[in-house]
Order: sequence, then C-alpha cells, then structure tokens
Amino acid sequence: MHTYALDFETYYDKECSITTLGLDQYVRHPDFDAYLVTVVGDDGTHYAGRPEEFNWSLLEGNAVVSHNAGFDAGVYQWLADTGKVPLVKYAVWDCTADMSAYFGVPRNLAGAAKALLDLDVSKEARDKMKGRKWSELNEVDRTELVDYAVKDALLCIQIWTLHSHNWPEHERRISRLTRESGWRGVVVDADGLRADMEVLEKEKAQCLARLPWAATHAALSLTQLNVHLGLAGFPAFNSIDKKNPDVLKFVAEHPEITWIHDMWSLRSASVLQKKLSAMLSRIRDDGRMGVGLKYFGAHTGRDSGESGVNIQNMPRGEVLGVNLRRRITAAPGKVFVACDLGAIEPRAITYLAKDMAALEVAKQYDDWYDVQGRVWGMYDGDLPIKQGDPALRQMLKSMTIGIGYMMSASRFAMLTGKSLQEAQRIWSLFRTKNPKIVKFWNLLDKSMKASAGSDFKVVMPSGRALLYRDVRNGSEGTSALLMRNGVLMRLRVWPGATVENLTQAFSRDIFMDRVLAIHDAGYDVALRVHDEVVVEVDADKAEEAKEHI
Repeated sequence: MHTYALDFETYYDKECSITTLGLDQYVRHPDFDAYLVTVVGDDGTHYAGRPEEFNWSLLEGNAVVSHNAGFDAGVYQWLADTGKVPLVKYAVWDCTADMSAYFGVPRNLAGAAKALLDLDVSKEARDKMKGRKWSELNEVDRTELVDYAVKDALLCIQIWTLHSHNWPEHERRISRLTRESGWRGVVVDADGLRADMEVLEKEKAQCLARLPWAATHAALSLTQLNVHLGLAGFPAFNSIDKKNPDVLKFVAEHPEITWIHDMWSLRSASVLQKKLSAMLSRIRDDGRMGVGLKYFGAHTGRDSGESGVNIQNMPRGEVLGVNLRRRITAAPGKVFVACDLGAIEPRAITYLAKDMAALEVAKQYDDWYDVQGRVWGMYDGDLPIKQGDPALRQMLKSMTIGIGYMMSASRFAMLTGKSLQEAQRIWSLFRTKNPKIVKFWNLLDKSMKASAGSDFKVVMPSGRALLYRDVRNGSEGTSALLMRNGVLMRLRVWPGATVENLTQAFSRDIFMDRVLAIHDAGYDVALRVHDEVVVEVDADKAEEAKEHI
C-alpha cells in the first residue's frame, strides 16, 4: 500500500470562510473554489494543479494523509459528491494535525514542522490569498503559491513517515471516528431555534425597559450602574462578575433591585443568540448540522469544540426560556440514547492511588458515593445513599470533586458557600478518609519537582503517557512547557492541576475505549460530551440498545 499526502488550497475571504460558516456551508458558498490540490506520494508522485485534472485512481485502495484531514477529506468528498472529481475508495485517510496533537506539539503545520522536523515554515503565501482568486493571480504569484502548497504536502508526508509509528492504531481510529461523526452531524430543529430567537428578543426588551439608563447610555455600562446604585443609596462595584461574593450577597439581599440581574440576562441572551444564529446558518438541506469536534483538543487528550458551534459547552437545562440541547434531535424514526461513565473521575483517581479495597466495594454498588459512604464508615443503610441520605451524598460528591484535586479549604468554602470552619472540617475529613489518595498527591508532586531540568512523563495504565516538557523549579513554583491555544507555553504547574490532568487523561482513555466498542457494535455515535456518549438508534429498539450500550 502506498501513502499519499494531499492538500487543498481554496478561496476564502471574510464571508466565505470555514471559520465563519463551518465546512458544510463553506463548500456550498457561491464563491467557494478548490483551485489547487497538491499530492505527494511515497511512490514518487508529485502533482500540483486543478483537482479536476488529477488522476484520482492513484488513491484507490491506498492510504491518504493530510494536515487537517477534517478539511481536506471533507473538500474531496464535496467535490466527489458534486461530480467535479471521481469518487475513489481509499483505504484510510489519516490526519497529521491530530497526530501532532497526540504528541503534545502544536496542531498547526508550522508548529508541528518545527517541533517534529526542526524546520521553520512560512505561511505567508497562504495568508496573502485572503480575498484573492486563482484567476486573478499573475504567473509569479501562482508559482509562489504552488511552491508553498507542494512544500506543505512534503512536510505532511515527512511528519507521517517519521512519526506515525508512534501513533497507536486505536488512537488513529478515534481520530477518524471524530471526523466522520462530525460530518454526519445531527438533526436540528430550525423552527424551534427561530422561536428561541424571538423569546430572547422579548427577554432583552424587558431587561432594557427595566434599566433606567438604557435609553441614553450603553445598557451594560458599569459606570451607569454604579451611578444609579449611588442615587439609590447603595455602594458601587468594581465588577458584576457572577462569582463576585459581594455582588451575589447584594443581589440576594436586594431582590427589588433587578439591574444586575438584567445586565446578566442581556449578556446571556446575546451569547445565546450568537449560538442560535451559528446553528441556523449551518443547517444543511437534509436538516442536519455538522458537528465540529476536535480530537485531542486538550492537554489531557479530551475532545474540545470547534467550528463556531461548541457542542462541548452548551448550557445545561433552560436558560432565559431557551433549552439549546432540546433543539438537537434524532432523525425521524430514531431516538437518542445517552449514556455516561458514572463518576468516572473519582473512580479513576482511586485506581491511580491503588485503593483496591474501595474498588472492590464499587463492584457491589452503581453509585460511587454509595461506595464512598460505606468505605469511609459514614453510611450503612439498606437503601441506596441517594434515597437513604441525600444530604450526605451531596457532601461526599462536593468534597470528592473539589478536595479530590487538592482544593484548599478556603476555596472549597468559597465555591460551596459553606463557612470556612465547616469547609476545614470537610477538608480534614477527606484527607483522613483517603490516605492513599493523599499519598498519590504527594508522590506525583515530588516526582514532578525531582524531574526539573528534564521532561516529566507519567505513563498511565492505558499505556499512554502524559508529558510535561522541560520542567523547572523556581521562586514562583514549578513550571513546564504545555500546549495552550495551539502553542507550547511555559506555564506554572500546580500540584492539584497535575492530579486533575492525570485523572482526566486516564478517564478519557477509558471513555474512548468504550466509544470504539460502541462503534464496533454497530451503533452511530452522534455526540460525545466529556464522559457522555449520545447514540442515535432505531426508536423501536431503544430499550434494547440502551441496555446493550
């Protein structure tokens, strides 16, 4: 089998942009033009020209790689679907951008080439093409662009040839599934979204009517808020952040003053309207919307949202009379089955801490907090803890999620609203009841600091390693090079964050293992959200499918 690196160059401007429109609507835009494809193969193939003139049969039964296969494979599929190029059955289409992210280096080609090949790459030729059509270029500009595109394809196949053996096959499969389920997308209730837009407009109008300065000044003006608070005999605020305890106290004590709530609602309504508008603009003729999901979008390996509509960050429940999640529906004759890995992170950290006694008890109970209550000698009722002592269960849950990642007692008090004295009691209780987890914290922190001057690598039970590059100890604490916003940055490494990262990374590997199993069982995974999978199944087989999944 041969391998071919493939790269498309396409027209883009401010309106005709994949960032603005998403892939589905971008390729359908009247100005869209895939004017150049470059193909470089390990058999000596070098092609740069119009896609319509390439010998696509070369790819039949062979492997294809692209640096951003979600884009390049998607453009190819669109060209094939519209009859502009022939449809061929390639063996696999893999993504070197995803592979780079797995290695913990920048996803973009310039960053990946520097990290994996030690080569400096200029993207100037591509940047110069914004708003410029191929037909408008002179011969010099065309030659420059073709040279640039060929170099990109060469870099892609070099990265693949030198490093793909370190990218496990199951991770490649996860990468492909992420891309394919995103293309398939989900059905969206367009009429419902338009009705939601009207609901939000009415909400905004009501909020504006209650703000006495809105007719003459910016509705969200902090200055105007403070002026009117002063006139009413109240103190001013430096911010109205929803986490500001002084603001929260004021709002609770003065429900008759609605201005802060109104400003919060105006902001929320505007954010929601942008999401609604983005979703509406991306609905295809078949009623489905492509889902942008980024494989290995976080340092831990977890997914992240992309393409303007972040499914990972949709509000839960109803906000201002709008429930976005309910606008995503199953196709006719289908239903969604949602399943998650119950309390996977507390279970994962318990495994990492080698508390096997607790894990043995966990085999007897579905609810993790039932397990904790019994292992810690705090609950021994006949009923499940959720029914027998819901208040205790809530306390166990809050302490596990927070203090389990080394949260201080003072921060725990601030986030839960408990008194500092009560928070310190719970904090001490957690440490007393979890000596193995405390030992795990200390071991991880000690090992990280001891690795100063080199990389710190933690190999998880799944076999994958979590990597912290070039660890340094300094007067302000321990730091390492980590990926943030697509680039390697030196960041402070907090012990609690390291514990959380390792736990989440291990949890992610368990989750993805099950995603592959669900796919292999013949189900269509519609959505993945953190530790939850949403599967689209036949309505008449829903209960059977739910039990199986």
